[in-house]
Amino acid sequence: MSCWRDCSDSIVSLRYTLFRRKHITNLNRESSTSDLAKCLTTFDLTNLGIGSILGAGIYVVVGQVSTNIAGPSVTLSLFIAAVTSLLSGLCYAEFGSRVPRTTGSAYSYSYHTVGEFIAFIIGWNLILEYMIGTAADARALSSAIDYLLDHKLSNFTETQIGRVPLTNALPDLLGFILTISVTMILAAGVKESARYTTFFNFLTAAVAIFIIVAGAAESKLSNWNSKKKFFPKGVHGVLSGAATCFYAYVGFDVIATTGEEARSPSKSIPKAMSLTLLVCFTFYFGVATVLTMMVPFGNLKTSSPITEAFDLRGLHWAKWIVGLGGVAGMSASLMGSEFPLPRIIYAMASDGLLFKFLSQVWNRTEVPIFATLIPGFLTAFFTMLFDLGELVEMMSIGTLLAYSLVCTSVLLLRYTPREDDCDNISNNNSNNNNSHTIKLEDPVDSLQISTKYKSKVEKISIAITSPVDQIKKQFKKVVLAILAIWILSFGFACTTLFGEHLLLEKNAFTITLFSVFLFGLLLCIMWLSIQSQDQTSLENLHFKVPFVPLFPSFAIIFNIMLMVRLSYLTWTRFSVWLGIGFVLYFGYGIRHSKINTAHKYNRLSISQDDEMPMLENSEEN
Repeated sequence: MSCWRDCSDSIVSLRYTLFRRKHITNLNRESSTSDLAKCLTTFDLTNLGIGSILGAGIYVVVGQVSTNIAGPSVTLSLFIAAVTSLLSGLCYAEFGSRVPRTTGSAYSYSYHTVGEFIAFIIGWNLILEYMIGTAADARALSSAIDYLLDHKLSNFTETQIGRVPLTNALPDLLGFILTISVTMILAAGVKESARYTTFFNFLTAAVAIFIIVAGAAESKLSNWNSKKKFFPKGVHGVLSGAATCFYAYVGFDVIATTGEEARSPSKSIPKAMSLTLLVCFTFYFGVATVLTMMVPFGNLKTSSPITEAFDLRGLHWAKWIVGLGGVAGMSASLMGSEFPLPRIIYAMASDGLLFKFLSQVWNRTEVPIFATLIPGFLTAFFTMLFDLGELVEMMSIGTLLAYSLVCTSVLLLRYTPREDDCDNISNNNSNNNNSHTIKLEDPVDSLQISTKYKSKVEKISIAITSPVDQIKKQFKKVVLAILAIWILSFGFACTTLFGEHLLLEKNAFTITLFSVFLFGLLLCIMWLSIQSQDQTSLENLHFKVPFVPLFPSFAIIFNIMLMVRLSYLTWTRFSVWLGIGFVLYFGYGIRHSKINTAHKYNRLSISQDDEMPMLENSEEN
């Protein structure tokens, strides 16, 4: 019996530890004493967001998806990814208004709502995503330069060095040097890197306009005029393309990591997110349209498809303009991709979940120096050893998971009762009970108490327990409904993935399964929509997600649908990285967490407060 009790206590203690949370007041208090420089305006944030994704979106994502996955239907893939990103971006914007002065983005947001363990998973995941994104951008930049030099760099590497044994990729020495160079620029300071990004953004936008205008003159509508040409890989190609295209919109996540360095984060972060998504989608759609109309699907073979398309159309002079624009765009994207990496590591190290030395800030530049240099050099080795295609495959999965959890966090916050309200209820009940305190002057037995004071004890007990208990029970139902949305979304997504052909063939069982998951999702969303939200917490927000719970729920569903479309190899690599993170968290982070001691103290205080004496025994002298 004792062994069972000890085991039960250990499980309860572990559950409490894994889901311990920060409070918004604590987050804001800690960030107000941050060592990071607060110098970024809305213009700087928008530049950073556009710069981090525009070049990569045009020259990596749009090119790769249109060439290898979706063909002309990449335009639909981009639209689906844009809508999904917009829904997630709205949730980011509201959370940025709630907790403006934080660094670490989705990591910091989730630490407040869903707990420490989930926050660690998100943070660890985003570290991988930005390292891979930076490596992919560096590879693409190196490929663009190599194409302009008639492949002299790659030919020299293959003849003099050879291929990497395990990955069979050409070692990218230029990409390695470029990654190290950007790491040094980031270590020099935030404002310097922002000026660097602004210059390349204007150059990239100008070249993108040139691609759209010049490409439109060489476009042929015949490349789109049949279902087979527009949908070369069917609906599966569109949705799989959307999963990869999602990475083309992750700039608003970069913006969210700058909360401690923005001058007015609660206002500038939502504005910068919206502008980033709008501008980038406009350019993506235009470039994807002219690219797929210029050259039929399957005719582009290199890792620089846009430059090659102009070459194939005989516009050899234009390839230099496009190539230089690609270099500028990828340079800005390289900077933007690596920019949030040290900030997420800094945030996690400051909280004690990663090694403490990673949170040290260099006084000269006000930059977390070790959190910048160490992952920068590691990313440089990724750039040198892995092929661009392998890197692109790994870009989206962690970001999709992180965004889904942010949307979940917004739902939880909307329906979470404020601690002040619960405290007020408890205090009011405590004050009311003072007038009904039962004072016993002489010793009496329990039967006498229960007979004489039964009605008063019942009233006091009901007054104390009912309001708070009802709030807690209602919130538990909300949590179960959100959990059901996750489970049903995975079921719905897997049904559409593996039963796609059966649905088109009108298979009865598949249609029934599809209908059950869809009906369950609608039922959960409808039930959430009739629950009361915490309106008080929304009064001072500069931005609020409209149509809650509809928009956050749709974002979760769309994100999960895109996640299941990614390859098995992507899921396998992701699982390995996650396993390394679990070892690090349970071996170091769980014991060195900054809030570990504080939560132990709070837990002891709560357990003592729960022992509220109903009876007072007094003696008269």
